[in-house]
Amino acid sequence: MLSKEKRARLHAELPAIYASLAAAALNLVKKRRQPGSATTARDLLHNAIAALLSGDRDWPDGVELFACLIEVMRSLRANQARSDKRQKTEPEPIPERPGVPKRVDVPAGGHEMNHPFWTREREREIRLAAREAAAGNPTALAIVDAALKGAGRGAELAEDTGIDVNEVYEGVRYLKGRLTPIVEGWRRHDEEKD
Repeated sequence: MLSKEKRARLHAELPAIYASLAAAALNLVKKRRQPGSATTARDLLHNAIAALLSGDRDWPDGVELFACLIEVMRSLRANQARSDKRQKTEPEPIPERPGVPKRVDVPAGGHEMNHPFWTREREREIRLAAREAAAGNPTALAIVDAALKGAGRGAELAEDTGIDVNEVYEGVRYLKGRLTPIVEGWRRHDEEKD
């Protein structure tokens, strides 16, 4: 439990630094936003204040209130990120497709996606393959989820996921590298049937 004098100090100093703390909380939430996380900047700041008041977090002597609350917010955010990663859900497994190899060597060159094999069933398989390809990579999984919900490219994906644009592009390259062999295998299989 916070001592009476520190509690009085918190109540006296908090109004003057609240706006700066709120801005710092917003920055922390944007910078470390995890897919599926519902924590807002306001929640983070209020949880940090509550943790100090309840004594769950320590306010060391000689440390300014602002610095202490910033560190408490960072700690709470990092703990939540670790918790979110542990509670990650497993993607739906991709159904086996007879005659379609799991790995296919992709020839150099461009890839034509205007092909008659793009049916509703194939689109469903692609969605499942995208979720499986993203498994184990939180950034890629967030990109897939946002794309499946209708997000467009680069900046729109970054805005919808809260992930930095450069990380979004890196995640898209990761997904493309994992999905291209699968799609090419389906395409070859369909061409062989014709």
